[in-house]
Amino acid sequence: GLASYYQNVWRARTGQFSATEGWRRLDAGFKRGRAVGSGPPLAELGRGWGGTMRVYWAGAAYWLESDIALRQHGSSLDAVLGAFRRQHLPSERYWPPEEFITALDAEVPQAGLLARYQRYAADREFPDLRDSYRLLGLKIGQIGDEEMPANALRESIMERR
Repeated sequence: GLASYYQNVWRARTGQFSATEGWRRLDAGFKRGRAVGSGPPLAELGRGWGGTMRVYWAGAAYWLESDIALRQHGSSLDAVLGAFRRQHLPSERYWPPEEFITALDAEVPQAGLLARYQRYAADREFPDLRDSYRLLGLKIGQIGDEEMPANALRESIMERR
């Protein structure tokens, strides 16, 4: 899910397409993930039990919601990943997902990355993103259909660098 999230964020940040297009593509991916429906807990799917589309896009939803939470606490996903890189990489070690998230969570514990990960891993449904969309000033399935009002949080995620 991290690659699914960042492939759209970074392409918008580097000007390959607009921020609106980045949000539209994320929204379209979330729609594909939701279309899979319910099934085994996400943690089981991540271990090779099928459901690849749900794994990719529920994972991207996790990272979006984590990025939002981090930004609400004065940081960002970019910052905690950078701290992880400086502290732990290069490394020959395999980082199981929960250990990786625990290391990221240590940077800004009040953002709740580990608790969110555990909730997502146990979930059998695609996550409900309505609250996150509301914070970003977006409407599910309607991105790009109309002019989006200014929203500092949304703009900070896709801002060109």
